[in-house]
Amino acid sequence: MPRVLPMVAMPGAFDEPITLAEARAHVRVDAAEGESHPDDSKLLSMVTAARQAAEQFTERLFTNGTYELLLDELPCIVRFPVAPVGELLGVQYIGEDGQPADLAAGIYRLYAHPDQPGLYSTPGVAMPSLLDMPGAVRVRFKGGHGPGNPVPRAVVHAMLLTLGHLYDNREEVVTGTTATQLPEGAKALLWPYRRGLGV
Repeated sequence: MPRVLPMVAMPGAFDEPITLAEARAHVRVDAAEGESHPDDSKLLSMVTAARQAAEQFTERLFTNGTYELLLDELPCIVRFPVAPVGELLGVQYIGEDGQPADLAAGIYRLYAHPDQPGLYSTPGVAMPSLLDMPGAVRVRFKGGHGPGNPVPRAVVHAMLLTLGHLYDNREEVVTGTTATQLPEGAKALLWPYRRGLGV
């Protein structure tokens, strides 16, 4: 299955949808503005975990940044396993000689559908030969939610519910459940945003 890797390529990339102040308020951590709290680093880590859990459940990107999609081949159609995808930055591949090379611009065009984005190759264009290895192709793109496309509040609230669950259950295993599971309330909020359901 294609893998998507985040790449921090610019200042401000991957800003979390939940701020530290929002996280503190949700779990009722009392700290004055501008002052640190012993739980701050744990909260920030849990915010990231809650966001990643929401992304995995919905197959969507809730941070605005630069990503790489790893492929084993250069198909005629590349279907992104995540959304939204805003801009194609380039495609690099490992040729039969073992050397990296950039795929010529214009071979692929981006169809930035909000739910099912994809790349479509130009008809009649021959693809280069690749080295037979996993991840021989790297598709670099910009994706996720940003200032002009904010994360839906229902999704943010689902992340907060997950954050509260993680904060209250810091042991690895809890009686009858595990701390890594999404709470049922979070699942209910996230369900309409799962890819393929038309949202």
